[in-house]
Amino acid sequence: MEKRSQLKDEFLLQHPYLLVLALALGFIIMDPFQMSPVGGHKFRPVKNDIAPYKLVMENWPKDNMSRLSLGNLEFVDEIFGPESLEFDIWGHGPYTGTEKLCARGVDSTTSKQWKVEPWCGRPLGLRFDKKRGDLYIADAYYGLLVVGPEGGVATPLATRVEGKPIFFANDLDIHNNGSIFFTDTRDNFVKFHYRNHFLILLEGEASGRLLRYDPPTRTTHVVLDGLAFPNGVQLSKDQSFLLFTETTNCRY
Repeated sequence: MEKRSQLKDEFLLQHPYLLVLALALGFIIMDPFQMSPVGGHKFRPVKNDIAPYKLVMENWPKDNMSRLSLGNLEFVDEIFGPESLEFDIWGHGPYTGTEKLCARGVDSTTSKQWKVEPWCGRPLGLRFDKKRGDLYIADAYYGLLVVGPEGGVATPLATRVEGKPIFFANDLDIHNNGSIFFTDTRDNFVKFHYRNHFLILLEGEASGRLLRYDPPTRTTHVVLDGLAFPNGVQLSKDQSFLLFTETTNCRY
């Protein structure tokens, strides 16, 4: 046993790069200075029941004509991170939500913008009220907001529900009765927020919610909870049902 240990030590001394590699790997795995993206967080992956890849792809709409390749790229290097696209009731647009530096107007089209998102906001979902022309916004930091037909500063509508903050408003749609359905992707700001949304997907936890805002009473209600990264929202044409996506579970 002693001879075997001696041979092992001699091998490492003769190949110092292996020793350095082993130390480096140990440093990365242990992360003593919490330098990794999950450093300082209790990263606890959750198992989810995801549909088989083959089953998903068999039902995936095919574009045999590759029509997307025929489109033109617009506003290249002019805007950064556009999300939803909307046209107003007069057909003007498109309107989109981008990452824009609200402080000084510099670096507003580069990846540097994420640093100021907690202060400037990150508009994701957009919908125009077809009757009044108001623009409703789901913002990842500021919840549900609205801008009147004449434009101006957005007015907050919903930032809390049932005593809890809305941490990650994502997308929305408007019912004919005025109700606004929107998703709150994660009911937990302590770990990760929008800037680390990929880590939310990796962890697989299910604390997201589908919410409803009622304009006449100015109240917000939980429609569904326990959702894994709820994302897009769409009401049917006849308003009889609502679809939403669960990104983590690859389903709607």
